[in-house]
Amino acid sequence: MVAALLYSVFQPWGTWENLAFNGELLMNLPLVWAWAVAFGGGQSRLRPELLAAGALLCTHSGPDDRVFIWGRGAGEFYLQAQRRPATRHFLTFPLTGLVFGGSLPSIDTHDRIVPGAWTALEQDFRAHPPLFIVDIQSDEDAKYPVRDFPILASLLAERYEPVARTAQGVVYRIR
Repeated sequence: MVAALLYSVFQPWGTWENLAFNGELLMNLPLVWAWAVAFGGGQSRLRPELLAAGALLCTHSGPDDRVFIWGRGAGEFYLQAQRRPATRHFLTFPLTGLVFGGSLPSIDTHDRIVPGAWTALEQDFRAHPPLFIVDIQSDEDAKYPVRDFPILASLLAERYEPVARTAQGVVYRIR
């Protein structure tokens, strides 16, 4: 994982343009961190509450199937499920405009959504349709409920059906 992070920063070889901070490093750091937390010290340190949804995804999909997790903590779900994300946005902050550093309940972050992020998500889903989508923002008081994001809400309504509700949220499977 660390090698992949370094490769993404320093590739293509022979140019210095990738040494500039362009967000790619920031996009890869959460994955490296989640991997280190999960597998550091020789034993898994994943939160026990992730076991139900992660086990469901792992047992009801194949190693080549893709999944998408909507909400904070998505990186740990991908690790627990042992499945690849269906999109480059394996964390949802580019899609929601989430500001790091804690809860900001009264601030609307929609103006911080990364330009083109939703178009990229649609392209990624066409190339790698997720077998499962897990909505971990399904609580009544969720900061970023699916209903506030029309592209994802219509995709779930048209092409997916809920198959389970765990302590973490709602699990949808493609029809």
